[in-house]
Amino acid sequence: MDMKTAISIEQDQKRTTIAVSDRKTAGKRLCDANKAVDRSHFYSLDMAIDCLFKYRDSKAAKFDETIDVVFKLGVNPDQPDQMVRGSISMPAGLGKKIRIAAIVPSDIVNSARDAGADIVGDEGMIEQIKAKGVVDFDVCVTVPSMMPKLATIARILGPRGLMPNIKTGTVNDDLNGMISRIKSGVVNFKVDKSSLVHAGIGKLSFTADAIKENFGAFHRAIMDSKPATSKGVYLVYAKISTSQGFAAISLDPSSL
Repeated sequence: MDMKTAISIEQDQKRTTIAVSDRKTAGKRLCDANKAVDRSHFYSLDMAIDCLFKYRDSKAAKFDETIDVVFKLGVNPDQPDQMVRGSISMPAGLGKKIRIAAIVPSDIVNSARDAGADIVGDEGMIEQIKAKGVVDFDVCVTVPSMMPKLATIARILGPRGLMPNIKTGTVNDDLNGMISRIKSGVVNFKVDKSSLVHAGIGKLSFTADAIKENFGAFHRAIMDSKPATSKGVYLVYAKISTSQGFAAISLDPSSL
């Protein structure tokens, strides 16, 4: 074994040792933090936020984690008339930059760019996505006249939650209003096959008031979206957690 190979192997071993150590540290951090949450208890939103802040101040990851919320709904997603979906502007924003792609007719490409879209394209962009299957944006918007052409890449955008849809506020002739609204912090939601609706509502660095404001907006949007055919208990449970695995805190439905 030559010297160069020996050095390379030694460096790989050091990197592996550091990676394993980091995982053990992260695992212990989360384990210690999760012990503070009583899984059998239902917390008020204020109490849950207090738990999140204690985690933030002592055990949180080195970056600003996202606060996640999940609602379990008493609906059957297999029934078309019990589908729950929509969009909501978060009053306190989302604490992150949203990269918007506008795919529009060539004669309004400049208008889309002036409206604030980060990526702008016409039919050529559709062909590029179709050929490469690669997307590098968080939200895709368009105008109604472009939807038939976008249908050709629905199988690429759809599974990623990026296919423009009137119900989620991503198809509109008013490019300025649509893009401005999305950049201010819009959450698109849709019930999944397990009757769950989940979304990030902000960052762990947010104030308690900002978290409560965003949570309230999301909760109201879910409740306002209750299908007329939904019978019995609509909001089965709600939980709040962080993106890096802090225990999901069960919320008391009567306090929401």
